[in-house]
Amino acid sequence: MFIASLKNLLSIFLLMWIILPLNVQGAKNAKLDSLLKVHPVDTLERFNNYVTLSYYYNNSNLEIQKVYLDSSKLLINSLPDTFSFDRYYTSLGHYFYRKENFDSALLMYRSSLDYIDTVQNKYFTGKTYINIGRVFSRVDSYDSAIYYYMGAVAFFDAIDTTKRSAKVEVLKANSFTNIGSVYLNMGNYDESIKYYYNAIRIYDKYNNSLRSTPVLVNIGNIYLYHKEYDKALIEYDKAYQILLIHSNRKLSTRASVLTNMGVCYKAQGLVDTAMVCYEKALLLREKTGPMNSIAGLYDNIGNIYKSQGDYKSALEYYQQALTIRKRVNAPRWLASSYASIGLLYAEEKKSRKAIGFLKRAVTIADTISLVEVSLECKKGLSQIYSDLGDYKTALAYYVEYRELNDSIHSLKLEEKLNEYKQKYESEKKDRMIGHLEELQKIGDLKAEKQKEVNKKQGQVVKALSVAAIFLVFILFILYRYFKMKRTADRELFEKNEQINHQKTLKLMKDLEMSSIKSFVDGQEKERSRIAGDLHDRLGSLLSTVRLHFNSLEEVLDENPNAKQGYEYAMQLLDKSVAEVRAVSHNLSKGVLTQFGLIAAVENMRDAINSAGKIQMEVISMDVVSRLDSEVEIHLFRVIQELITNVMRHSQADEVVVQFSGNDKLLSVTVEDHGVGFDVKNIKSDGIGMTNIKKRIDDINGSMTIDSIIDQGTTIVIDVPYKVQPKAEDSNDEQAEEDKSSD
Repeated sequence: MFIASLKNLLSIFLLMWIILPLNVQGAKNAKLDSLLKVHPVDTLERFNNYVTLSYYYNNSNLEIQKVYLDSSKLLINSLPDTFSFDRYYTSLGHYFYRKENFDSALLMYRSSLDYIDTVQNKYFTGKTYINIGRVFSRVDSYDSAIYYYMGAVAFFDAIDTTKRSAKVEVLKANSFTNIGSVYLNMGNYDESIKYYYNAIRIYDKYNNSLRSTPVLVNIGNIYLYHKEYDKALIEYDKAYQILLIHSNRKLSTRASVLTNMGVCYKAQGLVDTAMVCYEKALLLREKTGPMNSIAGLYDNIGNIYKSQGDYKSALEYYQQALTIRKRVNAPRWLASSYASIGLLYAEEKKSRKAIGFLKRAVTIADTISLVEVSLECKKGLSQIYSDLGDYKTALAYYVEYRELNDSIHSLKLEEKLNEYKQKYESEKKDRMIGHLEELQKIGDLKAEKQKEVNKKQGQVVKALSVAAIFLVFILFILYRYFKMKRTADRELFEKNEQINHQKTLKLMKDLEMSSIKSFVDGQEKERSRIAGDLHDRLGSLLSTVRLHFNSLEEVLDENPNAKQGYEYAMQLLDKSVAEVRAVSHNLSKGVLTQFGLIAAVENMRDAINSAGKIQMEVISMDVVSRLDSEVEIHLFRVIQELITNVMRHSQADEVVVQFSGNDKLLSVTVEDHGVGFDVKNIKSDGIGMTNIKKRIDDINGSMTIDSIIDQGTTIVIDVPYKVQPKAEDSNDEQAEEDKSSD
């Protein structure tokens, strides 16, 4: 019961520890992970899964987005005809827009409208109108862009106010921002300012300062076009400070801010500072795009080189910008490139080249209402024709320049800008005052509740403190328990390892002794086999040969010389038979019977020492005669068993066997310096010890054991030279002699 309660308590604390740090990004990542792991069997569910994944990768990895879109496309024919594909076509539109394939993007966005119920889904319809407006804005179709942006605002306004969320209001503000940008590109600053401040009011209402950064940038641009560089830099700096707080977001907007700040610094003569801004902006644009913006930075860098008189470098950057703009086919920016190159040629007095580029720029600018570009080009053309002496054409361009300049750069415009700004600041102050009054009322209500809250919080803190102390105590007990258990497990493991090691050593020693015994026994058996073969096969063959030779004796009587050779051959043959019998007898007896007990023990020593596990030494002192063969066999088996016990149990690395004696007794000492044992506790009924004692009794010998723990063991065996064997032993010996006789 206690353990179960402890587990529940730990689970609660662990759950709290995990949940508290969660944020919105974590939730998004979790959702993405779940989508990647799920592989639904249902076709419709799998299609929706792929489309959702394509949305996630829209702003991060276009290649992965395309993979999921292609996977979705493969399932379309398997879906019901009534299914709505609006999200699929919208995601495709986003993909083509990011790839700057604006025709395909426009087609996909319009296709998504076919599946949206504009009456029921005003929210999604408004978003799609914004997407279509963005495409028209990028291809400089300003009237169409304004139409769709205004359509989006109308759909958002049509949503019931009780259901209109902050998300809808922010989308509406985005539409105002986009409309203001279109009017800015058209040179209609009056309308542009109006929509920008409409957007800012909504962003402020919902504390969405990050969304207001493009608006601040474009208001700065209006000051920039009017050469109010200090005021422009103030607006740019406001936007930049907001972007610094959100360091990993809106990198494209940050690049725009840096670019425009560079333009201001360059106009103020701070070309080094301007170049730093352009280089930072270029690094961001290379990550985020679009290519048109990269071309714009090339234009600006070219302007710096132009201001420094390095026309060659300036032209190189202008031409890089023109190459990009031709590739993406953006008329507005093509006009800007033609204007930059034309004005550069004008400064170099390359009038004919300048006129060609400037006229192309004016044609495009007048078509799509690029008043700023048209203004600069007409001023340049007026100066060029004046230099060429064509004063009539120069005057015509100058008149156009003055009329256009007066229409866009008037005092009324600056007054309008200040009017909107003051009105906005006034509204902002009024909202702040109302907000403060509301906060005061709320504060009064909260003050009364705060006492109760503080009291409850105190109780909660006490409860949590007690729980924390209890948890620490439980954790300490668990720590001690697991530490003791780990120590006990380690000791048990080491003990088992030691036991297993000892068993392994014992097994190895047993195997080693078995190998040595098998080796010695094998030698004896092999000797007996060879002796039998010599005696039975070669001896019999030689005897048969002798019989055949006897049959030739009468024939050789008539030839004295041949008979003499025959008799000599017979002598050699008889001698060979005798030698074969002698060799077979010697082999059958083995080392023990042929050379004696000491030689047999030395032979065993050589076998043991060759194994390398323990070293055996044999010492012989004053041993001049041998025991009876049967006694030597018994004594050899006793010594063999004692050596086996030393190897198994003593843990010694050396054993010494010493032979000594006199005319009555042979004394054998087996000594080691191993672990020893308690002589009183020796098992006298063990098989090994019983065999040893029986063999010693059979040869009328005696045995003395002297052992001290950790100092070693000494065993002394005394055997008399004259031993009266038992009756059955005598019979056995006689039988053995008969068996080995000729």
